[in-house]
Amino acid sequence: MAKGRIRSAIKKKIRGRKSAKVDAVSAEVAKPKTSRRKAGAKRLKSATVRVMRRIGTVKEAFHSFDAQLKLQRYKIRLFEPKVLISVEKGHFTVKTVETPTELEEVLKLRFDVFNREYMKKKQNVGVDVDKLDFVCDHLVIRDNRAGRIVGTYRLNSSTFSDKFYSSGEFHFEKIKALPGNILELGRAAIDKDYRTGVVIALLWRGISEYMLKTKTDILLGCASVKTMEPLPIGLITYHLEKKGILKYNLDVEPTRKYKVKTLGKVLDYIDKNPFEYNEAAVEAMIPPLFASYIKMGFKAYGEPALDSDFNCIDYLIMIRLDELEGPYKRRYNDKGKAPT
Repeated sequence: MAKGRIRSAIKKKIRGRKSAKVDAVSAEVAKPKTSRRKAGAKRLKSATVRVMRRIGTVKEAFHSFDAQLKLQRYKIRLFEPKVLISVEKGHFTVKTVETPTELEEVLKLRFDVFNREYMKKKQNVGVDVDKLDFVCDHLVIRDNRAGRIVGTYRLNSSTFSDKFYSSGEFHFEKIKALPGNILELGRAAIDKDYRTGVVIALLWRGISEYMLKTKTDILLGCASVKTMEPLPIGLITYHLEKKGILKYNLDVEPTRKYKVKTLGKVLDYIDKNPFEYNEAAVEAMIPPLFASYIKMGFKAYGEPALDSDFNCIDYLIMIRLDELEGPYKRRYNDKGKAPT
C-alpha cells in the first residue's frame, strides 16, 4: 500500500511539471507579436551599443598610437629650446617650452583647436605636429591656477633655421633676401575659454621678449580668413587693396597647389559691379587676429593662398620693426629694452 501511494505521488508531481511547462509555452505563444519584436529590438540595441563601445575604444587606442608614432617621427622626444624666456603676470606664466613633455601638451592643444574645433573632426586623441616643431621655439601661456597651457605661438627664427612654414604656400624669395633676421610667427592656438584681449596681449609680450633676444628685424607669417567661397575671397582681397594693406611689389605669389584660380575673374566682376562691395560687411569678415596684425602695421603681399585642409585662405603678411605703428612702436627703443 505504501509503495502504491508513493508511485501515485510521483506520477502527480511529474504531471504537474509537464502541465506548468505547457502553460509557459502557451503563454509565450499567446504574447502579442509587437511585444516579442520590442524585446528583440531591445536586445539588438544593447548588443549594438556594446559593439560600438568596443569600436570606440579600439579607435581611440589607434589614434593614441598614431600620435605617439608622429612624436617619434618628428623627434619631439629629443626637443631642446633655443631661447629661454619666462615672465610672470598675475596667475599666468608666459614662457618658451623647455621640455618634450611641455611640447607634447602644446601639440595636443593645437590638435584640439585646429582639428577638433576648426575642422570639426570627431577624433578625441591626437597631436598637431610637423617637422618644423623640432627646430622652432614654442611660446606658451600657462594658467597656473588651472595647471595647464592655454595659448601658444610657434616661433621660427632665421637665426636657427632657413626653412619656413610659409614656403609651403608661397613663393617669397625677395622677402627672404631682405637684410636682417626674420621671425616667422605661426600655429597660433588659444583655448576657446581664454580668447580674451589679456591673453593675446600676454602672447605679444612673450613675442616681444623673444624678438629682442634673437635681434629680429622682420616679422613674417600667414594670416587666415575662414572662407573658401570665390566672392568673399574676392571682396576681402579688393578691400585690402583699397585700404593699401595688400601690396604686390615683392613678387609674392601662392604656389601652384594653393593658387585661387577664380580670383582674377571675381575681381573683374567686383570692378564692374561695385554694389557688391560693402566696407563694413567686409571688415566684419576679417578675424580679430588678422585685424590686430593690420593695426600693428603689417602688410599683406600678393594673392591669397587657398588652404583646403583648414577651409580658409591665407595671406602672407610681413613687417619690418621700424615700420611698427601706434602704441607698438613704444615696445622697442634704441637701447633694445623689453616692453613693460
